[in-house]
Amino acid sequence: MTPPPGVSLANVPAFQQNAARGLQLVRGHDPDAIAHTPRWGNKIFVDNPALMTQPILDHEVEHSIQRSAGEFRPTNDVAGAAEYDYGGIQGLEALRARHGTIANLNPEKQANITQDYQTQMNAWSKGPITPKVLAQSDRMNAAYGPFLRQQAAQAAPGMPVTPSPPGAPPATLTGMIKPLPEMGGKTLSAERALLEGMNPEDAPRAESYARNKPFAKPGPYVTKLSPSEEQKFQAWVKQNKVPWQDTPDADYDMRGYFRAMQQGKVKQQRSQWDHKMHFVDQFKTPYDATFSNQSQYATADAPRWEGDRLMDKSGQLIVDETPHGKGKEIPQQIAMQYYRKAGNDPARARTLAKQHGWKVSAQ
Repeated sequence: MTPPPGVSLANVPAFQQNAARGLQLVRGHDPDAIAHTPRWGNKIFVDNPALMTQPILDHEVEHSIQRSAGEFRPTNDVAGAAEYDYGGIQGLEALRARHGTIANLNPEKQANITQDYQTQMNAWSKGPITPKVLAQSDRMNAAYGPFLRQQAAQAAPGMPVTPSPPGAPPATLTGMIKPLPEMGGKTLSAERALLEGMNPEDAPRAESYARNKPFAKPGPYVTKLSPSEEQKFQAWVKQNKVPWQDTPDADYDMRGYFRAMQQGKVKQQRSQWDHKMHFVDQFKTPYDATFSNQSQYATADAPRWEGDRLMDKSGQLIVDETPHGKGKEIPQQIAMQYYRKAGNDPARARTLAKQHGWKVSAQ
């Protein structure tokens, strides 16, 4: 049969790809089902093509994997929705807290994990990516990840199935929703999230440190000053109203900056965009969301700046610090900055400014 538009065995999650190669979609005639997988054979029956979706197909392919593993027991339709309900994110979080695995779920609940994850990713791809959505995606990946890894191990026997602890939430730090590797698929746009007003610098310091720790040198991340230097430093901080807190998780070694400034190694600067006081990356600590290889506390493989965009070593965008207009008329000063960034090309400058949310006149 010809599957509905957008529905294909070629589009199943990454961990299902091998299993899908040996399957066929055929027309079914069960009036109570959208699709179903029999106990034997290599066919998936599509009973209601008008309602068939890719996530439902993912669900049925999961049944074929269960069948190959000898763990598939078709569920009687009269059993009701409870046979399919594993409790969503909260249910998986609770199951993991009890040290449970997919073995604690029946085949329909297991298959619904794959289906629900893909359904949610599809929904997010069609709407605005807000800070709230980014936080929700982090929670979803942390909850679904261990169980999808177990399903991937079922599809490829011999892989480890022990759930690993979730890492630092990447989406709230990077502004990107990246699907779990077991599922595959497109990373949702970072810049859409940034245009909604999320400030990467607002990320909790503990999360920034967890992300930056792999490319941070051992601490401490503070410069010790002599008593006379400390007195001058405190006076400088007070006089200049320096936005800094003297805490163990400080995101900037302000004492190191002060000493370097006193020695003439750095100059006190103002941002080209907002003219606020700017402190060089050299003294950023791993607790800063924009920690880069320019820091004296970073290793060589730390994220790097390309203009106003912070990129990791794989080329993935972490932060875009180009100012975002949010629909406001662009000031002449910022317009000139875009003009210079665009190599003095007016058309390209207007395009760049519009991409970052500024209202730009036709002139």
